[in-house]
Amino acid sequence: MLTVPAVASAAPNDVYISATAGGSTVTVTVHNNSGAPLNCGIFGTKSGWNPEVEPSFVFSKGMGNTLEEGGAPDLFPVAAGDTAVPFRGVPDGTYNVDWGCYSTTGLGTWGTKAAVSSGATTEPTPVTVQSPPPLFGSLG
Repeated sequence: MLTVPAVASAAPNDVYISATAGGSTVTVTVHNNSGAPLNCGIFGTKSGWNPEVEPSFVFSKGMGNTLEEGGAPDLFPVAAGDTAVPFRGVPDGTYNVDWGCYSTTGLGTWGTKAAVSSGATTEPTPVTVQSPPPLFGSLG
């Protein structure tokens, strides 16, 4: 999806993500320990996702219209430190979070194979969304 060259000096643990779910909100946190500003894209898909069959993301930021022919991402800036990115209204289910970040100074590229294609530094991060049951149970 993001096609930027990998740089040998980038350590895989310089940039990574974590993902948590609370109710119907998934929060993906980009941990940027590279010391450099980044541009990133994040997307969540159902387990076993195939873009040929289901050409859409369940949730995304910075991916623009990358699934369309000739499409391009609209990456978002991430400063050094931790940046939380919330996705609200995510349906119940188990998802894979793919992501890609690259340094605006040429320091390196990080992310999953689905996002950066070559030079992946990690695998997708799984997250499960399970909304709480209704407060008063079923009325039927």
